[in-house]
Amino acid sequence: MRQSGPGCYVPSEFPIDDWVSTMAETETSTPLEEQDTLYGQLGGAPVITEAVDRFYRLVLADPELAPYFAAADVSVVKRHQVLLLSSVLGGPQSYGGRGLDEAHAGLGVSGPHYDKVAAHLLDVLADLGAPAHIAEAVASTLDAVREQIVEHPVPAGEGAR
Repeated sequence: MRQSGPGCYVPSEFPIDDWVSTMAETETSTPLEEQDTLYGQLGGAPVITEAVDRFYRLVLADPELAPYFAAADVSVVKRHQVLLLSSVLGGPQSYGGRGLDEAHAGLGVSGPHYDKVAAHLLDVLADLGAPAHIAEAVASTLDAVREQIVEHPVPAGEGAR
């Protein structure tokens, strides 16, 4: 992932709406430059934040996926997701969180559950009117990082060596 701009530190007690306003104020690109990125074409920080809010409403309402977040501070997870999605789409924010493999280690994310999460995100983007080329870029990124998130069970009798 490329660094596309200065990082933005946000205290965990910051409400997400205030955080989006602060994030928008720290952006260094001009509206014209943003239009050249998928981030700008999608609508920038407000649309990304709305997408992440909708996405987590779907994920947390899904009885198969909600248990993955039982011990998580969802507001922190959402902030990281906004930064990650913004960065992936060429926005001025950079994601400085843990690597995807480290962040998901030990969660036991299965392939089918990963696919459901990906489908929820792509559905939200479609509902928000994202152009096909943006959805395709997100889908491609999801495919590229799949192996960093999905844990493959160790076959019986082959425990850790």
